[in-house]
Amino acid sequence: MSATFELKIILPEKTLSDYPVQAIDLPAGDGRLTVMAGHQSLIVSLKAGSMKITTETGKRELWQISSGALRMHKNIAELLLKTAIKNETISQ
Repeated sequence: MSATFELKIILPEKTLSDYPVQAIDLPAGDGRLTVMAGHQSLIVSLKAGSMKITTETGKRELWQISSGALRMHKNIAELLLKTAIKNETISQ
């Protein structure tokens, strides 16, 4: 199993998810950004678009997200978004 890190999807009214993942692929300001365990600390703005999450078990989740921000620090990724909708889960 690949190394994991904690993903928190935080909306204005609640925290939508908080679980370990292997990777996230996001629409960042200058293109797509993939984050994995051990990634350096960063804060980046996000554009609205599709997000792909590889879960702890290797399944892939497809999401639609609003613009917002990502903060990665000490193996915790916090997504600050207005909206996030899970479209589907694909088995590996």
